[in-house]
Amino acid sequence: MDKRLKNFLEKGIEEPGKAVEEFESAIANFIGRKYGIATDSATSALHLSLISLGIGKDDKVIIPSFVCVALLNAIKYVGAIPAVVDVEEDFNISVEKIERYLKKNKKVKAIIVPHMFGKNAKIEKIKKFGIPVIEDFTFTIGSKYKGKMSGKFGDISVCSFYYSKVLNAQKGGIFLTDNKNIYEKAKYLSFYDKKKKYEV
Repeated sequence: MDKRLKNFLEKGIEEPGKAVEEFESAIANFIGRKYGIATDSATSALHLSLISLGIGKDDKVIIPSFVCVALLNAIKYVGAIPAVVDVEEDFNISVEKIERYLKKNKKVKAIIVPHMFGKNAKIEKIKKFGIPVIEDFTFTIGSKYKGKMSGKFGDISVCSFYYSKVLNAQKGGIFLTDNKNIYEKAKYLSFYDKKKKYEV
């Protein structure tokens, strides 16, 4: 039996430590991202993403019409407004419908792009709109698009490890980014008690 698994079964994990950090690094390296933060769920990773991008009350966040309720929940948690646009025949968000929506609507602060059923959305075209993109690569983890790993494209990318997903750990999620400022803010928010010194 693997030493780390044996140790976990015998002692459990009382707080995030080396095993979690190794997991974060392994996923980040696999996708080709600089930073990774493990979360208890992909919903938490999405929530963390929105907060880290400074999205709040009455900001609009574009999402596809065919979507997991977790996206809606995360948006409502920060007081933002989901802006629903239609999908293409492959159930991925429509670039054309995003463009049409943006021509008529302002205050759009982010676009959440889930890749559906093993096929990547046209995320490189979506990024050209110049709006922060949160990429959900739960259903395309391990695949490549335009020569890059799925999960490499968004300003932030997230993945679910829920038991019904492609890569399952029964529960959990991950938050990935290449932006140091976004990472540091998200890391602080995800584990705020990790300080070397405390002021009294």
